[in-house]
Order: sequence, then structure tokens, then C-alpha cells
Amino acid sequence: MLNGCYPAPIWLIWKELPILEKLPFLVLCILGGYSFFLAAALVRLRWAASAQANIVRLRKRVRNLQKATVAAFYLLGFGIFAGLQFAYCIIENSTVPLGVIVLGNLQLHFAFAGNGFLVLLIVHVVQWFIANQVNALGSQTNS
Repeated sequence: MLNGCYPAPIWLIWKELPILEKLPFLVLCILGGYSFFLAAALVRLRWAASAQANIVRLRKRVRNLQKATVAAFYLLGFGIFAGLQFAYCIIENSTVPLGVIVLGNLQLHFAFAGNGFLVLLIVHVVQWFIANQVNALGSQTNS
């Protein structure tokens, strides 16, 4: 059982999660990787001389990243609430009290939610940084 006093990292609970929670988390990690790739491309572009030609393409990518972040938020929420249905799965002939089983299962799903929203927050902060840098780069080239 997890220690309720400390947040549980995702690698401790991964094997116990249902597929409905694993899939949104994997999608969120892929989105995070794409966000960091876009941030690295933006840093590289910032030093390039032909920034104006790439501003339009970068703005489209930032808009798509913002839409994908919102979609990932909804997918994560769906995964959390779909996974909460499994919190009440119990073994019929168990000697452990029902409340202890349900609370342990809820703790697992809440730990997943905390990890998922932490990754979503990181993705959102990186996306916010990228959008501000693209806007600043666009205003510098227009001047």
C-alpha cells in the first residue's frame, strides 16, 4: 500500500493502473516530448537569421500545441473518472474490511491523478513559454 503522507511517483503505481489510465498518461508524455522538441526548435530558430519566414509556421504549431494541450486535459480527466469506477472492485471472500479496500484503490487513482496533472502543468508551462517567445520573436521581426 502507498504511504498517504507522500506523493507516489508514477513508476510505483504504473503496473496497478488500468489501461484507461495508462493510455492518457502516455499521450500526455508524448505531448510533453513534442513540447520540449518545439521549445528546442524555437531556441535554435532564435539564433537564425531567417526567423521571419518561420514565424507563421511556428504560430501554427503553437496553436496546434495549445489545442492538443486542451485535448490532453480532457483525455486525462476522462481517464481519471473512468479509472475511478475500478475503485470499488473487491474480492468476494476477502477478510479485509470493505472500506480499507476501497480507500486503498482510491489512493491509487488519486496518485495517478496527481502525477497526470503534474505532467500537464509542466506541458502547459512549456507551451506558455513557447507562445510568449514566438510572440516576442514575431514582434521583433515586425519592427
